[in-house]
Amino acid sequence: MALSTGFLAIGLNIAQPIAQPFALDRAADFARPGLTGTYLGVYATAGGLVAAGWNTIIGYLADLGDRWHVPALPWLALALLAVASAAAIAAIRSSHPQLTVGRHSAHDDLTGAVAQQAGRQTPADRSPDENASRK
Repeated sequence: MALSTGFLAIGLNIAQPIAQPFALDRAADFARPGLTGTYLGVYATAGGLVAAGWNTIIGYLADLGDRWHVPALPWLALALLAVASAAAIAAIRSSHPQLTVGRHSAHDDLTGAVAQQAGRQTPADRSPDENASRK
């Protein structure tokens, strides 16, 4: 058990710096001008509440697994959650193909609309030379 917990901790410490900037960038992109901090605060609060809730559930399942002599119960529940999440993503993508078409997504449209409302140029509005100079 200690070895699997160690691998889980290593995995989380590797995944967190990879996923966090992307998630924060998405939250900031959806914010109206002047409300970026509010959106990031709501994102952080929601993340904390979800983490607390799942920690409680998995802790309860660990205790229940000990009582039922099924120590893998929390791991089975997490595996089931992963499979259900993958199935939900597949179902959403198949029922709403307009949300993800190639590299273009609904997020790109929303980001462009927010940028236009704020009077900023989107990458699509700039010439290839301007985009290259911004990198």
